[in-house]
Amino acid sequence: MGHLYALQGAFLQQWRVTASRYQIFLIGISQVPTAAAAAWIARASVEQGVSLSIAVGAAFVVVWNVCVFRTGFSLLDERWAGTLELNLLSRSPLTLVMLGKSLAFVVFFAMVGLLSFAAALLVANEVASIEYPVSFA
Repeated sequence: MGHLYALQGAFLQQWRVTASRYQIFLIGISQVPTAAAAAWIARASVEQGVSLSIAVGAAFVVVWNVCVFRTGFSLLDERWAGTLELNLLSRSPLTLVMLGKSLAFVVFFAMVGLLSFAAALLVANEVASIEYPVSFA
């Protein structure tokens, strides 16, 4: 049960550090135009659904890219602040603490992924449709 408290504490601590309008603006201004540009290039394709695939893929790429690098930078910041040693000395494993921090990044930057998905859909001018809805369900 104590490990769940450590996971929750790491999540909340990282959420408080990360979740700000400034971070959404900063990451959004660097990631959303890239997704929109990829969808604009995909509009020239003759294949149906390419720009929609780009829009969906852009959201996942944004979340993956930001989370991988931000988790690494979080470790580096803790190292230079002198708090990484406290995480290493705690009873909870470091992997569990880093899982909580990574989950906070994933949840927070999923919003930026949704922004890039929406921007790519707007640029693509393609309506999301399922060809065979019965088999999809």
